[in-house]
Amino acid sequence: MLNNISLKKKLSGLLAIPLLLFVVVCLYLIQRNNADLSHMKTMMYDVSAQTTSLILNADRDMYQAQIAYQTIGNSQLSGAELQQQKQDLSDNIGQIMERVGKARDIMTENGLLAEKHEKTQITVQQNLDRFQTHFASWSDKTAAGTSDIADFDTARESLNELGEFLDATAVQQAELIQKNNVSMHWFIYIIIALCALVIGITGFGIIRRITKSVDHILHRVRQVSEGNLLNEGQAAHYKDELGTISESIDVMANGLRELISKVLVSAEAVTTAAAEISATTDEVARGNLYQAESAQTASEVVTKLSEGVRTVSQRAKEATHLTINTNKDAIACGNTVQESLSSMNLLSQRMNELEKDSNQIGNIIGVIDDIAEQTNLLALNAAIEAARAGDQGRGFAVVADEVRKLAERSGEATKQIANIIKGMQHSTQESVKAMTTTEKLYQQAGDALGIIVRRVGEVAEQTEEIASASVSQASQSQEVMKQIESIASISEEAAAAAQQTASSSQSLGSLAYQLNTMVKRFRI
Repeated sequence: MLNNISLKKKLSGLLAIPLLLFVVVCLYLIQRNNADLSHMKTMMYDVSAQTTSLILNADRDMYQAQIAYQTIGNSQLSGAELQQQKQDLSDNIGQIMERVGKARDIMTENGLLAEKHEKTQITVQQNLDRFQTHFASWSDKTAAGTSDIADFDTARESLNELGEFLDATAVQQAELIQKNNVSMHWFIYIIIALCALVIGITGFGIIRRITKSVDHILHRVRQVSEGNLLNEGQAAHYKDELGTISESIDVMANGLRELISKVLVSAEAVTTAAAEISATTDEVARGNLYQAESAQTASEVVTKLSEGVRTVSQRAKEATHLTINTNKDAIACGNTVQESLSSMNLLSQRMNELEKDSNQIGNIIGVIDDIAEQTNLLALNAAIEAARAGDQGRGFAVVADEVRKLAERSGEATKQIANIIKGMQHSTQESVKAMTTTEKLYQQAGDALGIIVRRVGEVAEQTEEIASASVSQASQSQEVMKQIESIASISEEAAAAAQQTASSSQSLGSLAYQLNTMVKRFRI
């Protein structure tokens, strides 16, 4: 029952109960005291005082009646005086009977007729009857003039005993009131003890309920402060303020336990994602390093290609010079043809080497293109992992996007280089074909010098084309060098971005580890 009462009502009840008991006891004591006062008034005044007064007055009247009777017996009285004395005697006798009758009525109403005199053990009824008998006998004899003093004395003795009885009754009533007061005191003590007992039991029950609720609240708060969230709390709570606080603490602890569980899962997921991002970043970094090395190799090949192109251009100039000399000096044509044939052979070899170098550059460009595609895929995977990491992977998502853009730029540059290389290969093939044709012509020059003379112009034209192609190849080689340098720069930027991503992923992993360590102090 106390479980569903509010703390305010419990404390109010703890104060109201003793006040209510105090009021009830005070009202009862006031009523009891009024009853005792009324009884004491009745016994002391209506019974003792009034009856005693009636008896004393009756005794006085008997004394006066006796004097009047004795005065009547005196022969010296005149007729008027004698008549007055008889009247006084008759009045006194009447007053005696009236007063004794009233005293009888009062004692009858208060149930005193059966009470006995302490010494003579004669009841009030017997004393009244004896008085009535002897006083009636005395009054009758007095009227007849033959009064007997023995009847008078017996009647007066009865009145005296009644007076003594009334005095003793007054003393008894005083003693009874004293006893009642003592009983009342004991009753008050008992009531106070009962009130104290009721207050103690009620207060102990209320304090025990409050202490139990406070102990539970302290225990739950201490468990939460120590990180112990295993206890789910009480199944039922009191309906007072402390019960509401206890229920709120249990709800808070349960919510904190669910939150810590979710944080643990999220921290483990972030740790796993950070590890995956770090691994992906390492792969991206290795790819960038490989791409940079490939770009360096391509740069070296292009350098050699440029040197070959310059050599071809130089040889073309020499061939042009020889052709001009051939036109001027037909006699020395044979020697010039032999020298030109040797130069053509060397030029053919150089062109073949240039074709091989172009093919090798094409292969390298293919490798670089594959690396760019792999880098783009790795950047896409990194962006996906960053999205899975949520807000904590946002920085890494930006870095992954930059890596992806760099990979796209690398792919575009690689495609441009591939187009340039294809152009170079086409030009080289054309040069090889021209050199083959020129070589055949020089081989036929020994048999038909005239044919050589006619073909000198053609050779000059072919040589000029070769020189022009060589210049074009040199320009294209410079463009290839720029593209390769761009690829190298992009690779360096990608490597730096990968390092930054790795650093961010390591920081993310460290933060996730710290979060996991802090959360694991809670026992759920």
